[in-house]
Amino acid sequence: MTTPTPLSRLIFRIAFALVGVTTTVIASTLQPLTDYFKIPLENGGLFTSAFFIGASLTILIGGNLLDRVPSRRISMTGATLVGVSLLVLSFTPIAVIGFASVFFFGMGNGLLIVCGNTLAPRYNPESPARELSAINFFFGLGAIVGPQLANFAFSTGDFRLMYWVVGATALLLAVVFNFLPSFPPRTKSAVIVKVKWVNLIPFAILLFAYVGVEIGFSAWISPQITLVALSSVATGSVAISLFWTGLTIGRFITSFIAGRVSGDWLLIFGIGGVGIGVAGVLLFPATEIMLLIMSFVVGFGCAPIFPIGLALLNERYPDGFGTISGVIIAIGNGGAIFLPAIQGQVGGGVNGGMIVPLIAAGVMMVCAFIAKNIPKPTGTVQA
Repeated sequence: MTTPTPLSRLIFRIAFALVGVTTTVIASTLQPLTDYFKIPLENGGLFTSAFFIGASLTILIGGNLLDRVPSRRISMTGATLVGVSLLVLSFTPIAVIGFASVFFFGMGNGLLIVCGNTLAPRYNPESPARELSAINFFFGLGAIVGPQLANFAFSTGDFRLMYWVVGATALLLAVVFNFLPSFPPRTKSAVIVKVKWVNLIPFAILLFAYVGVEIGFSAWISPQITLVALSSVATGSVAISLFWTGLTIGRFITSFIAGRVSGDWLLIFGIGGVGIGVAGVLLFPATEIMLLIMSFVVGFGCAPIFPIGLALLNERYPDGFGTISGVIIAIGNGGAIFLPAIQGQVGGGVNGGMIVPLIAAGVMMVCAFIAKNIPKPTGTVQA
């Protein structure tokens, strides 16, 4: 293993921005993608489902592999899958191959997500919470850049330009990963403690609810503004950007204060911010300026939840963190599959169904207090 240097740590963080971009690729190009394959727009959700199913599968598998094989193989495989699948998607005229490409694209994205969040504590073992916040800050930057890259591709007349740029960058990243530190599986100590998976239920539910809120709120705040406040679609896009801006700024701040402030309380304060922001949307459903402000507040509140939640898991289960984080992140990814759909049904085409993320925030708060009081196991955890 090569010891991480400040330069390799910076490259690792910047690389995670690509993960943020890849997460937005399908959503940003959904309409032209369905037109390209001559598929009704209402069936476009099949592409997002294929992506998240592929991602969930490899997040689950990848976390387990990181406890058993050197990390370089997994990160290079993830980047290669992203690059090749996007290039195939951009050239194939066959819908079935297109869906398969999106599925493998999701698998590559999942491997990169689990590698980033699992390896971050090993890049900065003195302050894992700070490193997790830092890489997720770069993820947020990528999520902001992604839709703008799509807009640039649209301006050229060929949306596939986004696939070519992101795909080629991912293949280049696979080469870069070959020169970054490769972490071997952790050495087990003499004292082995079996994981009490029941103790991880609060973390699993918390991340399930969080991912559902992140994806659901960012997807439905625009319809909330256009349908209830009767604002323009452009204003709805501003609300989405404000959400991601709040999340990115919040993670930038979290990367500095993590390690200095209790992770448990950072988590609780973040969830409280989400609850206040969503409640504000429900209290002022037709006031455009308040909806824009609350979009930022919700994003800012979301900022510490994912990285700090994983950091707390790493504190409690450092030796089995690869397997455990893979399972927990995969369960969390399920929130992106189910909660936004439920939110849409609750909204019924007349609003953004914002009561769903408010309830989810309440569930997260309960889980955070339960997790705070779960004792840390002693010895080496065997997952």
